Amino acid sequence: MSGADIILRVLSEQGVDTVFGYSGGAILPTYDAVFRFNEMHEGNPERQIKLVVPANEQAAGFMAA
Repeated sequence: MSGADIILRVLSEQGVDTVFGYSGGAILPTYDAVFRFNEMHEGNPERQIKLVVPANEQAAGFMAA
């Protein structure tokens, strides 16, 4: 299990249903973990975590707030 997979597991356990992010090379493993997590819970959509990636940093902050 990678660090990114652990992040998703903890977020799920804490009841997080949406993650806001901004594209970049360093965060890509975490985004991949979101897709793997959602595939594992394909039959249980309410357990999946939505990933929102806006076009710029300002929009990400506004959306998360």
